Amino acid sequence: MAKQIGPIFFTGCVSDLTFYKWGGQYYVRQKSSLSRNRVLHDPTFKKTMENAGMLRKASPVASKIYQSLDKKKRTRTLYNKLTGAVMTLMKEGKDENEIMATIHQLLHD
Repeated sequence: MAKQIGPIFFTGCVSDLTFYKWGGQYYVRQKSSLSRNRVLHDPTFKKTMENAGMLRKASPVASKIYQSLDKKKRTRTLYNKLTGAVMTLMKEGKDENEIMATIHQLLHD
């Protein structure tokens, strides 16, 4: 990834280059050969799709826990950590009720 240097900055695609803004800076990179179809169907990405499925199940559980917290304590970082913790507990075979009880106990200790 290379930075664009002014005085004119832009976003979009030209040939095989993609120009974009990220974090207040302008960058340029080559287009990826990776496609949605490849990620969905190529055996190379099997684990990626398994993790995406786990995240799909963990997010609503983490959201319930997050919403039960005091608004002053809520941050995006905390939500991300809750989602990660829920995914870990799901991988251990715990059900939603066990997960919620475990995390509530951790948060209130």
